[in-house]
Amino acid sequence: MAVVSETRAPVVPERTQADPAGHVTTDAPPRARDSRRTAVAAAGLLLVLAGLLLTVPFLVLCGLLLAATSPLLRRLPADLAVPAAALLCLAAATVVGIAAGLAGIDLLARPAALAAVLVALAGLSLIESRRGPAPVRRAGPRLTLVAYVPAVLALGAAGLQAASTRAAASWAFYGTDLVQHMTLLKDVQLTGDLDYSVNGYPRGLHMLLALVSSPTMPHDGQVALLAYDLRLVAAADWLALALVLWTAAALALRLGAALGARPVLGVVAATVGSTALLLTNSFVVAFVYFGAVPSLLALVALWAVPLTLLELGRHGPVPRLPVLLVACSATAVLANLWQPLAIVPALTVVGTAAWRDHPAPRLPRTSRGRLTLALGVVLPAAVALPPFVSVARAGGSSIASIPGGAPAVPTVALALVVGSLGWLLFHRTDAAARALFGASVGVLVVAVVLLHGTGKLDITQYFVMKSLWFLTVLLTPVIALAAVTLGSGLARAGSRAIGRLGPAAKVGRVAAVAVVLAAFVAFVLPIEAVAGSDAWGAVADPTGRSESARAFDVATDYGTAYSPAVTVPVEVGSGEFTNIFTTHIVSKIISFQTGQPNTDSAAFDVCGAIRSVAGRRPAVVVTTLDPDVLAPFMVADGCAGVPVVRVAGSHRVLQHVPTPGEASASRA
Repeated sequence: MAVVSETRAPVVPERTQADPAGHVTTDAPPRARDSRRTAVAAAGLLLVLAGLLLTVPFLVLCGLLLAATSPLLRRLPADLAVPAAALLCLAAATVVGIAAGLAGIDLLARPAALAAVLVALAGLSLIESRRGPAPVRRAGPRLTLVAYVPAVLALGAAGLQAASTRAAASWAFYGTDLVQHMTLLKDVQLTGDLDYSVNGYPRGLHMLLALVSSPTMPHDGQVALLAYDLRLVAAADWLALALVLWTAAALALRLGAALGARPVLGVVAATVGSTALLLTNSFVVAFVYFGAVPSLLALVALWAVPLTLLELGRHGPVPRLPVLLVACSATAVLANLWQPLAIVPALTVVGTAAWRDHPAPRLPRTSRGRLTLALGVVLPAAVALPPFVSVARAGGSSIASIPGGAPAVPTVALALVVGSLGWLLFHRTDAAARALFGASVGVLVVAVVLLHGTGKLDITQYFVMKSLWFLTVLLTPVIALAAVTLGSGLARAGSRAIGRLGPAAKVGRVAAVAVVLAAFVAFVLPIEAVAGSDAWGAVADPTGRSESARAFDVATDYGTAYSPAVTVPVEVGSGEFTNIFTTHIVSKIISFQTGQPNTDSAAFDVCGAIRSVAGRRPAVVVTTLDPDVLAPFMVADGCAGVPVVRVAGSHRVLQHVPTPGEASASRA
């Protein structure tokens, strides 16, 4: 009998090792490593294709994010690769848009070619994922996945907005910002570039959304484009929130490990911090309901330098050069998201300047290294310069003089901010703690500059209050970590004291847990509701009964119904906010469809609104008021012949309707 010997390749086991901070590094076999990255890249390609075929640009956006995430997994753990990919896509779209603006090129002129480019980029990511091996790193044990549950829930809400116009309209028009971002997106969709000489508003995000939407955007009317862009911007709003929650959890986990906290405390802190942001009504209103998509992404950029310090610090002394390059890139991104915050990365680096235990940066010796350094400094500066020049021409910080509108930061949150700053100073020996303290000082400087630009000492003004919100959210991971660390010590002491109760100890522990949960709910949930109701109520009510949905319905039903006559909204809406504010929102939605001017009068002035919007063209007034109420004003001001159409809704706040004499006095 012949004996056949078979030689088999040895099985390479998967090796894991943990550093003192509790992070886990996995050296998996090459084939296992490739399959993980390949799966991410393949999912990205499938989402891009599905988004193009189903005309859902949000899927294209998510596919690009996954495609950008795959190559980053060669060097970064997954929890850092995701926000890094988002900032990379945003930066790439901004660079391409500004270059096209300078060259006078319309990037969106050929939708089919753009679709091919998007598919090619996702396909290249899939091909790249098959390249050489690289270690796959995880930030910690599987328990850490709990910290990212709030981000996944926000991502699910984003998918709902992308799928349903009614769901998006049920909340998107409580404020004017989201429809304003829709209008800016439409402008970029029409021009196909970023030209800051025409409009100085930072529009890096709008360029990215235009790139993913152009291949499938409708061309058969502005009403169809309105619903299309509404779903895209509303979904991007919740996706940006998911990125904020994800990045905050990653920061809390790493900061806790760097400061020596037990891994379980880091997980609890990350989960509590993200959950608090997701459930706090005032935060949801100020950023999500008001459509502050660029502001949410700006928060992710603000955390870039501290996260870089924490990740590099895991492997030894932190070299300064990579941190400086990340700070330059964050500056360029912030200049195209929320311009005043662009100074924060520089002050973040200043906050970590005393790195006595870190080597000084050395200039690269190779030509490739020098080219990388030059591009890492010059290119971000070139990207950040156009929006800064445009703002300087428009008046600089003086344009911050806008009346209040953003929900106020809860007093308890500001108190926690002050406490967390003290906690950071206590841990000032850590570079990341110093970086976060420097970033906080930077945001405070921004608030002071904006306050000076308004010309009056009133922190409730929109941009000043928004800066305080940035500071609060920036420090949320620190607040959560400090609170959990302190609470853990108190819990151990309390548990020992309750243990002395004997048979009643179990009852005492259950009661203590109930008190802590009740305190969390009491401090988080009921703060600053919208229009007297829970901020989550509108998201749960896509049936069209909300004030936001009514505003959308009025604008879409009547905006072009009397063309070529111009539709002029006056006192439109129902409920408590049925005055100038709701009229502005309806007017902006109509303006998106028609391009006509908005009604900007701050007083009750029917004829003035008609003249400012319609000029000499025929007009039709739509209102929730009884036409007999408007008749005396129109007779007195000389526009009695304009037709008035009463739309659905009831105007319950009648004191907002002055007499003709009072109206004339207010206009004077």
